[in-house]
Amino acid sequence: MDAVQVSQNYAQRMRQLLEKHGLSDGTRKLQHYPESNSVLIPITMDYKAKLPSLISSEVSKSECHVAQQMANSLHTTPDQSHDKHLQTLCLEGIQGILVKACLPPSRLSKLVTPHDRLMEGLRKVVILEGHSWTDELAADVPRHWEVHGDLVMLSGSAFRLSRQLLGESLWEVVAEALCCKRLAKKNRVQCDDFRTPAVEMLLGDNSWVEHIDNGIRYCYDILHSMFSAGNITEKLRITSFQCQGETVVDLYAGIGYFSLPYLVHAGAEFVHACEWNPHAVKALERNLELNGVKNRCQIHFGDNKKVCPKSVADRVNLGLIPSSEDAWPVACTALKPSGGILHIHGNVESYPGMQRSDGNLKEVEESVNSGCLDDKSYNSDNRLLEQSSSICGSSCEQDFVEQLRKKNKYWGSWVRHIEDEIRRLMENIYNKTWNVNVYHVEHVKSYAPHVDHLVADVTCRPKGPND
Repeated sequence: MDAVQVSQNYAQRMRQLLEKHGLSDGTRKLQHYPESNSVLIPITMDYKAKLPSLISSEVSKSECHVAQQMANSLHTTPDQSHDKHLQTLCLEGIQGILVKACLPPSRLSKLVTPHDRLMEGLRKVVILEGHSWTDELAADVPRHWEVHGDLVMLSGSAFRLSRQLLGESLWEVVAEALCCKRLAKKNRVQCDDFRTPAVEMLLGDNSWVEHIDNGIRYCYDILHSMFSAGNITEKLRITSFQCQGETVVDLYAGIGYFSLPYLVHAGAEFVHACEWNPHAVKALERNLELNGVKNRCQIHFGDNKKVCPKSVADRVNLGLIPSSEDAWPVACTALKPSGGILHIHGNVESYPGMQRSDGNLKEVEESVNSGCLDDKSYNSDNRLLEQSSSICGSSCEQDFVEQLRKKNKYWGSWVRHIEDEIRRLMENIYNKTWNVNVYHVEHVKSYAPHVDHLVADVTCRPKGPND
């Protein structure tokens, strides 16, 4: 974004002259820098077209030194012509050096929505380029986008007509209106094994961003990884778990969506993170370092069927949708012989013929969340596992599942399938009888009127003589 660097002694006069010539940008604040006795005054992007005769490349050595020194300290960029000389703007004898700088929005700009700024900025440039402003171009301006620090992510349908009309120069206009340094556009997720995002960088070269979620820093490359904000409820639920002394296996670690909450907030002693996407692994390594927990996590790179450790886990997280069933055998072999807890994610379809009002859904969720065993009552101590059997016996299990099936038969059928299949797997591994109980079902979110993302919390323990 454009600005003029001028001596503090002439700042007020320069500002008045810029307003007189229609070059002052009232949407951004000017900035004072006492250490260099300078002021940065924001100007409009079309200053070159309005007053080309007032722009010069003749700058004294002292002015050049001050400009470069200021640029280094303030992360600004002196505006240069093709011959690499600094450019100046001279108004009625008052000279300022042209720079690129990200200045904070003014009070005036806060009264105007970002969409309004986009619309007005684009309209000015379209007319300046000799084109007509049309309703179709106005409809082409988006109302929603994602903000990742100084990077804004646009939808795939944004600015299609405007881009055809203005070319790549469009993105400078958009960045100035949205007060950002980098722009990207996302399209549909690619149909590969990694669900790679189809993202195009529009402005800027660095595609790494940082997102802070519940006090945890997530850093990732938007060209290769995504951040799932929709899983926030499940990540918050994990932070309430009491995992002190536990070893956790995360079968689909990604950039650390669930591994990091286990380590940072839930107090897990150690996490084994399985991930086969090399780009996600790179981000996970950085995130473990950023959050100061790298010494409590081992990354197992590759297919979890081949790399997942066996007989180590008090708890296994299976955070894959639409289904994690392909990894259920891996999860069962990862549990300790004394048993543990599985957190199984899945999308459950409820078909159109089913009655499900908002009130009924609330009732379903209340009954689902009143399961027999509180997560906090479980840890890896065998004595507590024996105590849990008196809290949640087979009759309690049947009552819970039947109650769930009465409220939502599709959820109930999914839970029954989990219990039957996990029990079969555990008994095949150890050749003895196991108690497998779903004690809680979490409704994470709905993708459509008839598709629900659920998490089933499952206790698994070998059957004792008193069961």
